[in-house]
Amino acid sequence: TYSAVYDPYFEADTYAQTMILKFIIGQEPISNFDDFAQKALDLGYREARDQMQKAYNKQHSQNDDFGI
Repeated sequence: TYSAVYDPYFEADTYAQTMILKFIIGQEPISNFDDFAQKALDLGYREARDQMQKAYNKQHSQNDDFGI
């Protein structure tokens, strides 16, 4: 079912990354940044970022020949 594969942290990250690009290219006015930041946090972006960082740290703490 759909709910079995739904990941709220993935949704939060997707939202945040998309909006950040809109701010960078000028598609979204900077005056909306505070609202964007709060919505991203409400969606769980902080947790999503922390999970990604933990995975990155774990991956890069492996030996060079890990998985070969």
